[in-house]
Amino acid sequence: MRRPGSLICLALLLCLCLPAPGHGQDILDAPGIRRMEARDNACAITFDDGPGKYTDALLDILKAHHVRATFFVLGGNAVRHRQTLLRMAAEGHEIANHSYDHPDFRHLSPERQRDEIERTEQVLRGLGITPRFFRPPYGLYDADTVRLAEQEHMVLALWSVDSQDWKYRKLSELEARVLPGKGEKAEGVFLFHDIHQTTVNAMGDVLDKLAADGCRFVTLGQWTEELSQRAAEPGAGGAGKTKQ
Repeated sequence: MRRPGSLICLALLLCLCLPAPGHGQDILDAPGIRRMEARDNACAITFDDGPGKYTDALLDILKAHHVRATFFVLGGNAVRHRQTLLRMAAEGHEIANHSYDHPDFRHLSPERQRDEIERTEQVLRGLGITPRFFRPPYGLYDADTVRLAEQEHMVLALWSVDSQDWKYRKLSELEARVLPGKGEKAEGVFLFHDIHQTTVNAMGDVLDKLAADGCRFVTLGQWTEELSQRAAEPGAGGAGKTKQ
């Protein structure tokens, strides 16, 4: 399902979709993620918009399931929930940048986009956290967004499986969005939001069913690193020289 036919093709996709120092604008978007899947059912679970008042309960669930996730946090929420953020880092979760106030970046000047990214960057770095990824609010961006993320040494990263948990609040509805259909594999980059209590309440069951369907849970950073390692294998066309 959604996989290149050879390691050479995989290596070419790596060069197109993952960043190399000194090269052009890079995006890890949904089509790119889907083309690069089929890596032993690797599932990167990501959460946007927190941390919030339900995030600690979510961290309890993730800990009980031995799952490490990637959290795309808002700078404003990070200021209000510093201890939760420190707990995330201490428990091995990956923390990434999701802007400061969650605006639509397409409606912002380059200067305001930079401010949104850098303010969150400063909060995270003040806590000893260096984000590797930036996810624009709503998944919306323009050429300036991509350029600014690259200047901050971050990959602009979206998702391939959207729970739409802001819209669907029942467990059955979430599962219908994220569990693989007949003949499909459980894999990809999954989008959830830790600001919704219904999502947090459902995550234990969702993780159990994804695991039963074969998911091997990784952070987004691990997801991309595994792709780089596979592309570096003999016969991959030398793409192992590409660095993140």
